Amino acid sequence: MTTIYLHIGQEKTGTTSIQQFLVSNRKFLFDTYGILYPYNKKISTDNKSFFNHAKFTGSFLDYKERSFVKMERLLTVKDSIEELKLVIKKKKPKAIIISSEHLSSRLNGEHIKELAKQLDSYDVKIICYVRRQDDYQISRFSESLKSGAKKWLKLKANFSKNKRLNYLDNLSPWLDWFGRESIILCPFDKKRFVNESLYDDFLSKLGVSEFSKFIVPDSSNISVSKEEADVLLALNKVLLTWADVNNDVTLAKFRRSQEIRKEVLTIMQTNRDIKVHTALKDSFSKKDKEHFMSHFIDSNRKLSELYYNRKELFPLQKKES
Repeated sequence: MTTIYLHIGQEKTGTTSIQQFLVSNRKFLFDTYGILYPYNKKISTDNKSFFNHAKFTGSFLDYKERSFVKMERLLTVKDSIEELKLVIKKKKPKAIIISSEHLSSRLNGEHIKELAKQLDSYDVKIICYVRRQDDYQISRFSESLKSGAKKWLKLKANFSKNKRLNYLDNLSPWLDWFGRESIILCPFDKKRFVNESLYDDFLSKLGVSEFSKFIVPDSSNISVSKEEADVLLALNKVLLTWADVNNDVTLAKFRRSQEIRKEVLTIMQTNRDIKVHTALKDSFSKKDKEHFMSHFIDSNRKLSELYYNRKELFPLQKKES
């Protein structure tokens, strides 16, 4: 029986890097281990040199909820499952990987129930990376600066009701419909990766233990520093953001604004002097980080008990009085 690995993210846990790695090693992975990362025009994004399975995810959603992927026609659940089954029948892989972080961020309990129903005849494993909530929020802030954020992140705010940050609730429907034994939970922490490598860590979840012959793709994603964040915030006060778009003229100006942000950031990072740059996460105080994490102590503890053999997923902080 073919094992289907659903790599569901979550967001800000190197999903794009993993997908690029899988594309770079697609032939070797299949020829050597029988593990397929399938390219199929109906369930994969269009660019064969880099793709994921956002179309597969989109087929479970209403048309208006599919803004994250270009779909030329209304792909149905039946369509995507039939395509997946055809790929399995043709290639006869030992295992197949479907990767899309939108599986965790866009599908609700009913969608996941339907997904489980459609894949009932297969051995399904759910691979999910989770990141410390404060690191996750800082990473999202960094990304938002590249598209127009105008305010500095305040970790003192209460984000405890943010669904994307409550990993216990996020994984609950996956537990309900696929079962505990199907879920492979992984802390997104370099020190805890196999060989301190995200790629080796991911491969280990597939049962691969020999890593030396895989191609490691170049990483073009350089983290925004505190000083670069200050410059982007200043730029964003005079450049357009998506919220300013209301016609073709403002859309064109927004796109040019995006080009300017990218050009300025590239110049800064190309000429970066490490001595005068501060890691963005280090610009937030330990006290603020601990306060932020205090909102998730209980849910993180339950998460580790359920999925991680009671080991600590993240360093646990005491609640503030």
